[in-house]
Amino acid sequence: MNAADTTPGILRHLGAIFYDLLLMLALLMVATTVIVVPLSLHGEQVAIGDSLLFRLYLLAVGGSYYLWFWSHGGQTVGMKTWKFRLTDESGRDTGLATALLRLFLATVTNAFFLAGLLWRLFDSENKTLYDRLCHTRLTSEKGLQR
Repeated sequence: MNAADTTPGILRHLGAIFYDLLLMLALLMVATTVIVVPLSLHGEQVAIGDSLLFRLYLLAVGGSYYLWFWSHGGQTVGMKTWKFRLTDESGRDTGLATALLRLFLATVTNAFFLAGLLWRLFDSENKTLYDRLCHTRLTSEKGLQR
């Protein structure tokens, strides 16, 4: 059985991405509330949308979601629901440094019309471009080595 046989299909991958995006929306709403409510207690209108610091805060909150789950068990909530996980090429859990590299590469490569994700349609092992570059892979639960 090769690595492509244990990689989840593109529809499962997209399902997990969508699921995680819904959770991310809720997480960012809570993170925004934590900042806006205390600032608005004085009865003034709060305009934080143009604040670079606020945008960096939301980026850190969103990135932390992926970094935590990828480096602590290899599964976001969406990946757990769709029954696959992130591993290194030998099937072991990834560490924080690898998760950070993957997050960076996923952000950069997907900024260009989702090229990083669409790469997997043409890859011999069904890997995304960012998984190929940081030597990680998605593994279906049927192919997990525990």
